[in-house]
Amino acid sequence: PGPVTILVSGDTGFYSLASTISRSLGDGFEIIRINGISSMQYFFAKINQSYEDVKLISLHGREGSIVSHVNYNKKVFALTGGKYKVVDICQILVEAGMDFVHITVGENLGNVDKALVDVDQAEKIYRLTPGEIIKRAQTSAISDLSVIYVENPQVTNPHSLIRNEDIIRGEAPMTKEEIRQQSLSKLDIQPGDLVYDIGAGTGSVSLDMAKKAFESTVYAIEQSQSAVDLIELNKKNLGVYNVKTFHDKAPKGMEDWPAPDKVFIGGSGKNMLLIVEEIIKKAQGDIDFVINTITLESLDEANRLFQRPGFSQAEYVCINSAKSKKAGPYTMMVANNPIYILRAKYQ
Repeated sequence: PGPVTILVSGDTGFYSLASTISRSLGDGFEIIRINGISSMQYFFAKINQSYEDVKLISLHGREGSIVSHVNYNKKVFALTGGKYKVVDICQILVEAGMDFVHITVGENLGNVDKALVDVDQAEKIYRLTPGEIIKRAQTSAISDLSVIYVENPQVTNPHSLIRNEDIIRGEAPMTKEEIRQQSLSKLDIQPGDLVYDIGAGTGSVSLDMAKKAFESTVYAIEQSQSAVDLIELNKKNLGVYNVKTFHDKAPKGMEDWPAPDKVFIGGSGKNMLLIVEEIIKKAQGDIDFVINTITLESLDEANRLFQRPGFSQAEYVCINSAKSKKAGPYTMMVANNPIYILRAKYQ
């Protein structure tokens, strides 16, 4: 048989069907890509902007966290469509507390010939906040054939440390910085990991984990409403928005959560076994667990859990720490409670 030509739209190297075809055919075929102009290239030319410093993503028919990408990148370009249309994306950003960003929308790009294109299908480019776009959509439908360019004037550095003094604490329990860093090192969170924080307290661990999972989301649950309010306050104060907070006593409230990659349990409310069983039911691959406890009873329960079938690589660390405190002209060391950090993998 002779050569076969497959026509796909735009740039063959930017979220194109060409990549899927190449993977399906394998190495036994010679593939020549003849590139066109993508909507991304066309769009940035129209708004007279370069894109070498822009985070390029696709939400067209894909699961993804627009919040995390916008949170940690000053400029984001996204293809939309399928589940994530422009209004859906704007609603997600508003609900996350990010209505301060600006979005430039490009609808029906290339449809500029007024003699051939119906006015509703004509190219439109405009810049608004997410909330303003939602209002616009109430009177003027937004095309499914749209791209967005999001500019975040309050971008957050995912690699900066969160200190104890950065957290608004109130009366809620807080995992101290020294223990937090040790616990998170055991979890080894990667940028795309979906993470749980059970018994989130002030949100100190949630926020630290969210920075490490800067292309994904942390699901945090806390039974105290005042603590949930603190988490929301700390999210805004530190500019960390890729945390979804739930007010409930775990495992209740976790039923609809997606499968996790990493799990931190800082407080179980005497429901540790039920919580772990609920998490295991969701497993779609390996899950790394880290459990922190200060009581011998919880230590014993976690140890017995990690002996169950499916768990491996169990590791136990006890940390005794002290921190300096000024006492008049002197500096003294004040001891913290011993903390047990337990790690295991579920396969």
